[in-house]
Amino acid sequence: MAMEEKHTGLHSETRISMADGTRKRLVHVRSGDEVLGTDHDARVVSTHVSEVRREEPVYSWTKLSGRRLRAGRGSSFFSLMSGSEHRVWSPGTDTYTPVGEYSPSQRITLLRSELDLTPCQRSVLLGKLLGDGHLHRAKSGSASVVWGHRQADEEYVRWTLRAIGDLASPSTRTLTSGYGSTIITARSTFHPSVSEHFGEMTENGRKGFRPGLPSISIRSPSRSGTWTTGHSAT
Repeated sequence: MAMEEKHTGLHSETRISMADGTRKRLVHVRSGDEVLGTDHDARVVSTHVSEVRREEPVYSWTKLSGRRLRAGRGSSFFSLMSGSEHRVWSPGTDTYTPVGEYSPSQRITLLRSELDLTPCQRSVLLGKLLGDGHLHRAKSGSASVVWGHRQADEEYVRWTLRAIGDLASPSTRTLTSGYGSTIITARSTFHPSVSEHFGEMTENGRKGFRPGLPSISIRSPSRSGTWTTGHSAT
């Protein structure tokens, strides 16, 4: 049920995440729509709107705002305008807590705007990190994988970008290596899942590989290779 109710409602211009990946203003949500909701285990699921009811308008609004971390691409800040009794999931208490009861430094749960890495993206980025690539961390908690090859292998660099699809940063850079050769560098975009999957591979600026990572095979227009990790290395 979608409701704009006294003290508990959302502002009519609030954007609601729909089950098909789009967003719709609350005032435009209709009975029969499918929105993103949560089940009893707080998992995000497609939820059927059975009724839309607009009650007495709210004249006193409460604004909840803060930093948006590890929630995918977009602004690094969020804000929510609602009635003071509107409930938002609090991971600290595992309950829905009224907005009016929140205090500074308390955390809320936001919908992540992006899915996890695909198996292909994970495999390609792991191959880069096992080679000469490195992890570039952001203060937000996201990370990017950066790699480079000699100028003669520029097509291989671009093949790698195509292999990771929408995770690829569109720009490349031409640099001079410490040996005086020209190299082409590329990178993935910053993504929280990159940090989650590969964060343990670096410590204090040094790269290391924890045991237990699976063997993978990568094939490209110019080369193929298999990486196996069973021992720690730096």
